[in-house]
Amino acid sequence: MKQSVLFIQESMDGGGAEHVLVSILKHLPADKYDITLLLIFNTGRLLDVIPDNIKVKYLFQDNKSLYTRLIFHSKYTRNRVLRHRALKAIGNKSFDVVVSFMEGLPLLLHADLMHLASLNCSWIHCNIKTHYWYERFLSRREEKEIYQKIDRIAFVSIGAKEAFESIYQTAADKVVIGNLQDSDEIVKKGVEYTPEKASEGFRLVTVGRLVEVKRQELLLEAVSILKKQGYDISLDILGVGPREKELKDLAISLGIEKYANFRGFVSNPYPYIKNADLFCLTSESEGYPMVVAEALITGTPVLSTRVNGVTEMLSRGGGIMMEGQAEVIAGEIKEIIDNPQKLKKLKEETRQSAEQFDLKATVGRIEAFITPQ
Repeated sequence: MKQSVLFIQESMDGGGAEHVLVSILKHLPADKYDITLLLIFNTGRLLDVIPDNIKVKYLFQDNKSLYTRLIFHSKYTRNRVLRHRALKAIGNKSFDVVVSFMEGLPLLLHADLMHLASLNCSWIHCNIKTHYWYERFLSRREEKEIYQKIDRIAFVSIGAKEAFESIYQTAADKVVIGNLQDSDEIVKKGVEYTPEKASEGFRLVTVGRLVEVKRQELLLEAVSILKKQGYDISLDILGVGPREKELKDLAISLGIEKYANFRGFVSNPYPYIKNADLFCLTSESEGYPMVVAEALITGTPVLSTRVNGVTEMLSRGGGIMMEGQAEVIAGEIKEIIDNPQKLKKLKEETRQSAEQFDLKATVGRIEAFITPQ
């Protein structure tokens, strides 16, 4: 008999966690699991790639209508409507396990659905101590009360687990499960096309939502510094978000608009990553940035700020950690450009580093996490 699982997620808008969820849904054996995905908002580019065997339910068609905004304006109304719509969507069905796949709204809704399963699990994808991005939905007191009722919690990195334990004490079983990476699929997609070149010089790439926490402006400023020093360098920025206009205006003001290429949302970013000389991550906070793993798998060295997850991923080499300042970033890139042997060594190290992303082993850990004892 199949195990019934309910995953709760806010939307499928295309962030790192959503990509991970799609991979999990794709690789959990269909002959072992009967999976329902409950979305709060039926939005996102990744809706189209959810496997056909997954039952998808949702509470709201989108999060922008006047009706939805009015509901979310009142905390009391929001919580009552969320519960009512969730129970209606799934028909009061019971499950073997309920999983809130992210912090914030999915966890808040999970609190009202715990009675549907004997096992309740939750995933944490960020450092909730420093990156409390969902405070408008959930107070620290409310969050603590919910996590104290959760049976098992999965963290995407050791740092994310340590951050949680520094502010909350719970009896939940806690495990670290690195984000699922399908290395063979990434390698295959990496050669599907050859991206256009802005120049024949040194190529940088970064991938991520254009939001404050990603700090892409630091990379733009670093490119400006290097251009002024005479380096032939270009930057591909893949992603969309509320800061797009601000970042484009910054590139213009820095005089590097010809060399900073905003590619928007790219459904297959791997050829851009594979064909770059260096992948750059300038975030001020992360849980377990998938793009770093993807860069290592494609054989592209990584230059990253010191954020959760990256230290673990680069423990076997293949990248450099740095402080989040434009001058420091520019200096590290300059050092790599000026020393081709250093870049060659980093590239060679990516092969060994990529071995840590074992698909079969990670799926096994996920299955153990969501299986009642």
